[in-house]
Amino acid sequence: MRIIAIAAAALVALAAVGPGATQAQAQEGNGTLSVIHAAAGAPSVDVYVNGEVALSSRDFFSAGTIDLAPGYYEVRVVEEGASPDDVLVGKVVTVDENDAYTLALIGTTDGVRGLLLENSTSAPEAHEARVRILHAATGTGPLDVALADSEPFLDDAAFGTATYIDMPAGTYALDLASSEGEALLRTVDLTFNAGWTYTLVVTGASGEDVWVQATVDRQP
Repeated sequence: MRIIAIAAAALVALAAVGPGATQAQAQEGNGTLSVIHAAAGAPSVDVYVNGEVALSSRDFFSAGTIDLAPGYYEVRVVEEGASPDDVLVGKVVTVDENDAYTLALIGTTDGVRGLLLENSTSAPEAHEARVRILHAATGTGPLDVALADSEPFLDDAAFGTATYIDMPAGTYALDLASSEGEALLRTVDLTFNAGWTYTLVVTGASGEDVWVQATVDRQP
């Protein structure tokens, strides 16, 4: 299998899959909105919530979490320093108590697209971890994902889709390949803790440059 080197930024993110990684932790009763910039080649962005800056200067391969009381919110993503009227991505989010959402910015041939995803807030079974895999890598076609040197546990994942998989807790490297069998990436070893929920974003501007961006979404 062809093993592609992972960029330094990716190594930092992958090493963080465990204690200390980006987490969506809210004050009791509040909800969260995590924003992941996974649009390779897109500019740094600012994130406005109801007209106020909530996250600023977020570049590719970064993630941040906004704590939100229950309510109705207008979210606007703009190029860094731009007016909130110059919207790259706009979403409306209704937050109830303890809700958790992720807004993933992904690159397309037309620019930047936003995927608003509802996070899993329930616990996986004992001794298992829950992993969401989001395909945000342009130019690769559908993806297969497997434990290293094993058969895929996720087949033909389409660009822009997110899928939760429950797996035994442990330390694994993952193999990413196109659905046609072309090897794209073998990750470093990743440790998935029992009871935790993670998001792995497969991103990149072409099939020759693929990275995995990792966050912790929930922990016991």
